[in-house]
Amino acid sequence: MVFFPFTVRSTRTFKKATMIQFNENSFRNRKHVFCWFGFAFQAGAINAGGFLACHSFVSHVTGIGTQIGIQLGLGEILAAIELLSVPFSFLAGAVVSALLIDRRQLLHKPPKYLTALVIISVLLGTALILGYYGLFGAFGEPFERGRDVILVSLLCAACGLQNASMVSATRGQIRTTHLTGTLTDFGVALIRVKYLRRFSKEKYRQVLVNRIRLGTLLFFSTGSALSSVICAKYEYMGFALPFLTSLLLLAVSYTMNSKRMIQDPRSLKSIFTRTRTELVQSRAAQPKPVKMETEN
Repeated sequence: MVFFPFTVRSTRTFKKATMIQFNENSFRNRKHVFCWFGFAFQAGAINAGGFLACHSFVSHVTGIGTQIGIQLGLGEILAAIELLSVPFSFLAGAVVSALLIDRRQLLHKPPKYLTALVIISVLLGTALILGYYGLFGAFGEPFERGRDVILVSLLCAACGLQNASMVSATRGQIRTTHLTGTLTDFGVALIRVKYLRRFSKEKYRQVLVNRIRLGTLLFFSTGSALSSVICAKYEYMGFALPFLTSLLLLAVSYTMNSKRMIQDPRSLKSIFTRTRTELVQSRAAQPKPVKMETEN
């Protein structure tokens, strides 16, 4: 997979089975970095579109938790219960990601990253279609219980699935749907780099990761800005931006995964390719029949 370049070692002990091969080369691969930045761009577009549509951020679960507390304090129990569906949607996305990725890694099976990407695309496409046909009401109206909760829940589930997949792939080094943890890690690494031994591998890795964190911030903001421009003009059709971005990332990941399967000697595709190549070579190596001249 393009943005998930890690494999689980097949060992007997549970402790070793959870170890993921992870090194600085993963952060130097341009295709991996492209997809990581693409996810940050997509998350920024989702958040901006959700805020402009119903005045509610999507992946800002902390703020939504604050709103739930406020509603409880004001005695609005039903409103608080409805708002609970939003963080639960984020949690549901993370659980689905864990079932598709972490669980399979622990069982020494290949993670289903492509399946996770397909689900993200389906969630974003559903929000786009329902919004286009007016099921979420007029674009830009104040947050309304019921229909707007469904919209935010769809977008929040996509963000939860995406963020959990990135955390699993990078061991928590890279997050793309929110920037609080990213900026915290960025600030800590700034001081850590200063006091690490010069030319050490750990210092080099910290510098690489921090560059990606900075790029994540820039691409998140770029996605938000572009989504704001599109949504201001085309309203719910602005969700086509994160939806098309997810399809692009899915296509790139599928292409790279197919190439990796051909290189993997254990995959069926690799076996078929080798068998076909060997068959062609064997036919080419066969001596051509010699025509016997008949005596007159």
